[in-house]
Amino acid sequence: YGTEDGLMDAPIRVYVTSAGQVWAAGSHQGVASTALLVGDRWEKQEHPALSWGIDYRAVFESSDGTMWFGAAVDAEIGKGQMGGLLELKHPDDFPLVWKHHIPGEHGLQQSNVYGIAESPDGKIWIGGGSLYAYDGTAWQQANDDRLRQFVNVLYNTDGLLIIGSRYYGVFTYDGTTWKNYSTADGLSGNTIISIDAVNDRSIFVSTENDICRFDGKSWIQHVFPAEMNMELE
Repeated sequence: YGTEDGLMDAPIRVYVTSAGQVWAAGSHQGVASTALLVGDRWEKQEHPALSWGIDYRAVFESSDGTMWFGAAVDAEIGKGQMGGLLELKHPDDFPLVWKHHIPGEHGLQQSNVYGIAESPDGKIWIGGGSLYAYDGTAWQQANDDRLRQFVNVLYNTDGLLIIGSRYYGVFTYDGTTWKNYSTADGLSGNTIISIDAVNDRSIFVSTENDICRFDGKSWIQHVFPAEMNMELE
């Protein structure tokens, strides 16, 4: 697929929803764009008030089927780009109705979105310059000072919110209790680059040094060959 099929000129993420929809996200001629595959063509939507692009970490479907798309960093204010994130409550309804969560409104005080996830209590969380939670009405910054610094990536299983900090390792939240894991607990590094999970007892985390696996109790380092290690962009 290419622009001749309706796709944006710089896609960075493809996402298949629980309902079988296929979404692409990225940038088109310097404007944040999303696209939905309908038949053999893409129905593209441009979002000039968001940013120049969608962050590859910030495409997410919440448990109620809502789609979320976060702004790429360094939105250009002079071009009317405000940052924040987009909420698409009913992606099956046409025409699509988008809600823009704008920095400076309803408690949200950051424009970048380094990942989106959902905790077991139904709150939506975003990373970036800090960690924020949305309860359906307003945004609230995390209470922990360590999570008021850069959060690189978020992930969730059915029972666990998993947060990767830039400086303080991994944080988990089960809807009631927060836990933090660092090099003192067996992680190979405190800068988290990527997270994936099979379930709550099989979590894979890429640090600046290697890839670790958490079995629910302890961390195992060097679970993959060194050639598979990831670098912080």
